[in-house]
Amino acid sequence: MTAQIIKWGNWRQHVSKQIAIYGAFDRFNYGDLLFAVILEKIFRESEGYEIVCYALQESDLSRHGGIPTRSIQALFRKGNLTDGSIVILAGGEVLGATWFKLHRYILPQIWSFPLRIANRLISASILDRISRRAFRSRLTMPYVITPQDFPANVLVAYNAVGGSSLKSFDSETQALVGKKLKQASYVSLRDSESISLIKEVSGIDADLAPDSAVQMSALFPKERLMKMVSKEADRIMGRFSGGYFCFQASDDHARDHIPVIVQQLRQVSKNHDLGIVLLPIGTASGHEDQIPLGQINTMLDVAVEIHSEANIYDIMALIANARVFAGTSLHGNITAMSFSVPYIGLTDKVPKLEAYLRTWAVPELNHCIAYDDLSMAVRGALNVPEDKMFRRKNHFVSVSQESMKQMKKALGLKEAS
Repeated sequence: MTAQIIKWGNWRQHVSKQIAIYGAFDRFNYGDLLFAVILEKIFRESEGYEIVCYALQESDLSRHGGIPTRSIQALFRKGNLTDGSIVILAGGEVLGATWFKLHRYILPQIWSFPLRIANRLISASILDRISRRAFRSRLTMPYVITPQDFPANVLVAYNAVGGSSLKSFDSETQALVGKKLKQASYVSLRDSESISLIKEVSGIDADLAPDSAVQMSALFPKERLMKMVSKEADRIMGRFSGGYFCFQASDDHARDHIPVIVQQLRQVSKNHDLGIVLLPIGTASGHEDQIPLGQINTMLDVAVEIHSEANIYDIMALIANARVFAGTSLHGNITAMSFSVPYIGLTDKVPKLEAYLRTWAVPELNHCIAYDDLSMAVRGALNVPEDKMFRRKNHFVSVSQESMKQMKKALGLKEAS
């Protein structure tokens, strides 16, 4: 019997051992929703386990392509996990995640502005304590867990997680994270900066592995992917069959640069004869791509489309079929990497994106650029040889697959025959 994923409404049925996939799957942010989908496909052949996804709150984002989640309270509740269960931290910049930041991301958008103000006026430690109490958790950090945090005898693994944001924390917090990571059965980190930092604070020689989302082109090849997209995504791609430039930016990183972005997108369209597709990848509070992209859409006087209701498969397909992608989203860039599409990281204000590109990108594209350099960067990206992009993609997909094999081995899971 292969693993089964527990669907919405079936959670109170008896289960034996679980593979509990824990991450930020309770908000619409493309990269976070991808983790659950990718890992469920990778672990579904594990015999004798039920696969259950967990997040801070109970949710159902299946209409966006996500997987329903149980809450963090359910994850740690006595009797939920049985002995021999496995808990996997799914991925993302989890080692430096704080309670307040995650709480902000799942609140309605109406809270976005007042919470930004609160973040400036109230100390981070106070805000974090308030948010942690809201989730009734004893964890110091929401995604830094050990087997000792559970009533049952479980194994814990960290899958290609990021920790570059930990450098902004005090030495005591860094040491705490390092101490907890030592108790995991397997740890892989997704960039060299995180590897160096964790080595320094814990002595752990973690595996360096690309974000597991790089496997999407192997798990969802283009032929299959194109059968999964909405009519709107299909229409947009059909309109720009001659080629388009796919652009994304979050509100935090774009709101002060709208005129420059519009001017650069005009140049991209004119200089390279490309349509422009504006793609909101994250619409949750703290991301809110739809705000700047909506403004840009009204200001552009070139051939442009915006897909405001895209699900994760629409997003994947629109990037996979673009001539070039540029964005502040790490997983937008990773999607382009996975499908051998030239990518441009924006801007130097996104440390996790810069750290990832330095580790895994082809040399020509291994850095983030400023908005006013966008048109020139598109020219450079289009000049990167296709075979070079393809070889690099094959390399990091292979490394990710090997990391998964090592994680399964460390957790006592057998590979599917």
